[in-house]
Amino acid sequence: QHWAADLSVGYTTSGWRAFSSGSTPGSIRSTTGLMDTSLGVRYQIFNENDTNNPSWTPTLTFRVGAVLPGTYSQNFAFAPGIRSAAIEPEFIVKKHFGWPGLGTYGDFLYRWNRTTGNDQFIGMIGLFQQIKGWEVDVGYRRLQAVGGTDLIYNPSTRMLSASGSDPGGFSEVAESNDSIEAGFSYTTSKRHIKYGFYSRTVFDGSNSDQKFWVGGSIQIPFQIFNREK
Repeated sequence: QHWAADLSVGYTTSGWRAFSSGSTPGSIRSTTGLMDTSLGVRYQIFNENDTNNPSWTPTLTFRVGAVLPGTYSQNFAFAPGIRSAAIEPEFIVKKHFGWPGLGTYGDFLYRWNRTTGNDQFIGMIGLFQQIKGWEVDVGYRRLQAVGGTDLIYNPSTRMLSASGSDPGGFSEVAESNDSIEAGFSYTTSKRHIKYGFYSRTVFDGSNSDQKFWVGGSIQIPFQIFNREK
């Protein structure tokens, strides 16, 4: 009842042309490939539906996760990730309040990037509304780098480089940004398969671009061991 494991595998594509690439101003630079694979183990500390707990108690879960590098190219600015092996402790909280289906969520993790050394703190907080199998979410997300190099823009060549010993070492850049995230999902009533749509818009930051993310997901739950009754 308290333990769970998770595995996330995906495919990504990303491109930008804010400056120039080589001798062609405004040309697109892009990459596609497998996303960084995430796997973890979770333990539910509190459940808001447990009648033995006070009414204000949220559902609180602690997760220990690992990240394995994907197959996309990280050797240019604003790639979809940094392709670093990582370990991440994480707290996930959710609490219903007010009218039926309304609630708040929070997700806070520290990502220890073993390959690149630019560790990251990621925090998210927001609101959700559930109506039968549907759920709508909107929230604020903060990405804060802990260490790393800076991006440098050369106006004469219109090119970007990293400030470290390797000018092309963009995966070691200390990216920090603030963004608004929103999405919706539908969970089937029988097998509880969850189909989701997600978007995120960056509105401020450093060593970052004003990017717009969009994606879709499918979550399929299954039980390996039978629970004792």
